Amino acid sequence: MARKRMIDPSIWQSEDFSKLSTLAKLVFIGLFSNADDEGRGRAKAIYIKSILFPYDEVIRVTDIEKSLDEIAANMSITFYLHDGSEYYSLENWSKWQKIDKAQASQIPAFDEDSTMIRGTFAEQSSNSRRTIVEQSSNVREPVPPKRIEENRREEKGKEEADDFADRSFSQALQTKIQEWFGYKHERKEDYRPTGKKALLTMLENKAKQYGEAAVIATIDQSMASGWKGLFWDKLEKAKGNTQTAHSDASYNIGEMEDFFLHNTPVYEGVKDGTD
Repeated sequence: MARKRMIDPSIWQSEDFSKLSTLAKLVFIGLFSNADDEGRGRAKAIYIKSILFPYDEVIRVTDIEKSLDEIAANMSITFYLHDGSEYYSLENWSKWQKIDKAQASQIPAFDEDSTMIRGTFAEQSSNSRRTIVEQSSNVREPVPPKRIEENRREEKGKEEADDFADRSFSQALQTKIQEWFGYKHERKEDYRPTGKKALLTMLENKAKQYGEAAVIATIDQSMASGWKGLFWDKLEKAKGNTQTAHSDASYNIGEMEDFFLHNTPVYEGVKDGTD
């Protein structure tokens, strides 16, 4: 069963969303409401009708088919065939939905063995409505997985550029911070927007206090040691601040930072890498 999903208020001002019919808007909201933690779901029209409108006899499967075509033409979503089954994958999923402890999808990702459906469109008519270019009765020209991956990387690059806007980091430190974000993602401990902003502000202050080389070295040591947070003990010792850095072995600087940035109990931030 799908988890609760967010509906961003900006969707109602979206020009692309406004192009959808009323039914297609409901279907689109239904698709991301029922998507799994990786933004994927089953896309066969008769199945979507059964889960979204089980009691609406007026709505037909053909109406759902038409709505899916509208959604494919206007929204950031990929419909595809894999081993004879129809699926969908919502692009920019992580931008709009923040998932804690995400579960791996049971639905196959779009890859070289998949065929895109509802997905190749040409602009036509004075009102710029899109039409499907069919390869056969149901199968459309596939979009290379490489292109989709490039689009996702480009979107991710834009998000990272926004993160570092108006920051005083050198390119070397910015690269190292991005490595830290990747390290935390591998541990399934991604920062939320507020936590990420707080971390960047803290690192900016630490770089001014100790120098960027010391901050880079600290990040490297934390990743190499498998630590959950960033620990500044050695730098604090060098500054002669040992009275606060070791006043309580259970609540050192790194653990308190991890508590405030991740909202996790400080006793989980032990240095041996175990959670």
